Amino acid sequence: MKKPLTHLIVSLVLLIVAIGAYGVWFVVVDTESAKARALSAEIKTKSQDALRIAEAKEALAALAMNESAVNSHFISPNDVVPFLGGLGATGAALGSKVEVVSVGADNATAGQGHLNLSLRITGSFNAVLRTLGALEYAPYDISLTNLSFDTSGDSLWSAAVTVKVGTGPVVPKPVVKPAS
Repeated sequence: MKKPLTHLIVSLVLLIVAIGAYGVWFVVVDTESAKARALSAEIKTKSQDALRIAEAKEALAALAMNESAVNSHFISPNDVVPFLGGLGATGAALGSKVEVVSVGADNATAGQGHLNLSLRITGSFNAVLRTLGALEYAPYDISLTNLSFDTSGDSLWSAAVTVKVGTGPVVPKPVVKPAS
């Protein structure tokens, strides 16, 4: 009778060892699964962050293009002299003479400055009106604040114009460093 009892005891010991090994193995696998789930969640978070960064870069690029388009309607304080020269060239191309009588800065509006210009445009009636139209419909933030016409009787017309032109922020020119 000893033999079946020994077999039973050995079987029970092996069963207990197997259950213990299974329990240890289960805990180890569960711990590693938890680590894998945490890493998976971290990877998902990082990939979402990368997508948000890419979207933000695209939005920033679009915003820069929009900002550039909006700023093109304002005169940079660095570009006042070329703008005034362009007025004279526009008048000459349309057969009139544009004289800049006065220029003044108006920074009273918060966030946006203006340039107050007084101009005198002389020429034929058609040339004066075309020059006024070109000035009024120029691709800038321009508003006519005062306009008066005068004629000298010999088909020479003169228009005294006061306009307000929007100025943008001073954009520093990039410094180019010589190559070493």
